[in-house]
Amino acid sequence: AGLVLSVGGLTEAVVKSSSSALLDWARSKKNTSDWEALNGFSGVLLNLFDEYKGDDRVTLPLMKTIELLLGNDVFDYLAAEEPPSFAVGLLERVKKEIGRSTNVIKLFTGINIALALFEFSGAANRGAQRLVVEVLGHRYPRVRKHAAEQFYTKLLVDENLVSAEVYESVLEVLSTTVWDAELPLVRQERDRIAAAMGIELARPAAASGGAAKPKAKKSDALDSYQHLIDEVGY
Repeated sequence: AGLVLSVGGLTEAVVKSSSSALLDWARSKKNTSDWEALNGFSGVLLNLFDEYKGDDRVTLPLMKTIELLLGNDVFDYLAAEEPPSFAVGLLERVKKEIGRSTNVIKLFTGINIALALFEFSGAANRGAQRLVVEVLGHRYPRVRKHAAEQFYTKLLVDENLVSAEVYESVLEVLSTTVWDAELPLVRQERDRIAAAMGIELARPAAASGGAAKPKAKKSDALDSYQHLIDEVGY
């Protein structure tokens, strides 16, 4: 916990030194094929999610640390792992952390982790792609715009991440859609990408038969974009 607070913290000098030390350690373990140490470390990271669930003081630095590790290919040896226990476990925890979060940096970091998991195989890959496509319809414009920009860049770097048949069409939708436009319009374009990639998105459950009396909606600050603006001062 102390390590991730240093690596994913706000003090530049501490972040730089601790990140360098962590990457040096991880690379030394890879160079000596000490998979037991790296597997143990990956398990500790997942356990921190469980221990500090919902506590941004720890989970945000933790997510930043994992983003750093994935970006430096520390866990690429697990990309073809079957079953993909680490990647799937990581994705499940990230989804829970960002599900109702109003912390923009946390949401951005979760998206970046999901994009890094595109490099993994099987269920981890499919789950990561679904998460990123879902976030293209996020209620906060800044979040869906970030997801679109990062997804587009990811596809430019590696066109094999989606099938060749839909690659150009997905790129076109990502690049031409105004992602901070009205949400209903944005979600139509998001759905086009999902259909092209063969991703089935969750839909709200339909009401049962009969003319049900509409329920008064409870006021929820987390559903308010104004709440986000007030919180982050944007």
